[in-house]
Amino acid sequence: MTYPPRAHVPDELLSWLAEQQPGASAQVGKWVRALSDSYVDSHAPTAAAISAAHRLTAYARYYLPVNYPKLHLPLAELALQESLDPLRREKLRVLDLGCGPGTFLLSVLGFLGERKACPKSLELVGVDIDRRALSLLHDACEWQAARCLPETDVRVLTREADLFSPLPVEYRGRGFDVIVIGNALAEWARGAKADAAAASARVKAALSMLREGGALIVIEPALRETSRFLLEVRDVLLSEGAVHLYAPCLHSAPCPALARERDWCHERLDWELPRAIEEIDRAAGLQKGSLAFSYLVLRREAGSLADLPGGVPAGWLRARVVSDQLAEKGKRGCIACTQGGTRVYYETLDRKATRATLAALEGLRRGSLAAFAPGKPAGERTRLGEGEAPLPLLAPEAQE
Repeated sequence: MTYPPRAHVPDELLSWLAEQQPGASAQVGKWVRALSDSYVDSHAPTAAAISAAHRLTAYARYYLPVNYPKLHLPLAELALQESLDPLRREKLRVLDLGCGPGTFLLSVLGFLGERKACPKSLELVGVDIDRRALSLLHDACEWQAARCLPETDVRVLTREADLFSPLPVEYRGRGFDVIVIGNALAEWARGAKADAAAASARVKAALSMLREGGALIVIEPALRETSRFLLEVRDVLLSEGAVHLYAPCLHSAPCPALARERDWCHERLDWELPRAIEEIDRAAGLQKGSLAFSYLVLRREAGSLADLPGGVPAGWLRARVVSDQLAEKGKRGCIACTQGGTRVYYETLDRKATRATLAALEGLRRGSLAAFAPGKPAGERTRLGEGEAPLPLLAPEAQE
């Protein structure tokens, strides 16, 4: 599978969801608008006006498809190191805490199907408080399994429970290869009740349910508040030494994005905008031209993206790009988070840069993994000179 993975939603899945949760795009768009308003302000007038059934339809027809591709990025990053990829096992168990209608369990099925990795058996477990959503999850996962993994013995289980209540007894202990907590920790970040220590304790409880070599993936919205809260949880977990951070960071130092209140860290993927989503966007007054989110990949054992094979020149730093392309008059560059735990603004002057340096910078995107030269100080920035073109950490074919 190429890296980064192609962000898309299968047309077949969109059609199936429309059959199960019918409604014209214009009407669904109104429900999506109300649901969106409730995420921003639970006391918004439109939030109270939407019924439970319409909430589920809005989520299944809109938010499920736009969240579906996000999990493929952390899964693809685990796959970059075969020995650390839990999805290569023949017998798999995957747990989604706060699963809703099964967005990320469906995404796991799609990921395995696309890379033609067919485990002998796969158990999918979804835990959520919404009985309607769990019913849809069960049917959707069985349909997706038959489409993506016809040769695999797939079992779909659901459990009605509050995500933040004590874990069900049958799920305690270490038994899952992958655990997903998607768009759920944000509940802790609302208002004055935000408590990174309490949320990190919940994450540690989930980590205890992993098999050896398993991975816990946490995905959150790319809003400043929710992203910074996730970074705070990250720092608490790492300060306690209870976890190893596999991705997205190449270091385990305190997150430098938390140093200034205005900063946060998130990923953004370009995707193939489906017509069905475009129509709902238009009706809801929203725009999903790209997919933005924040995430962590955590393990109990050592292992990190920083361990990717391949050397870099002496004095150069491995780093992850954490900004879009930044262009000023006569300059261009990007901000990167280095393996040393610092955020560096790398820039070059157009009139002095070589074609190789300009091409290398233009080839970088938010999330790219690259090695950067020491450069020279230029105020608060680092200026790259001749022969200092950033080097991709992955082979070109892996980044196509």
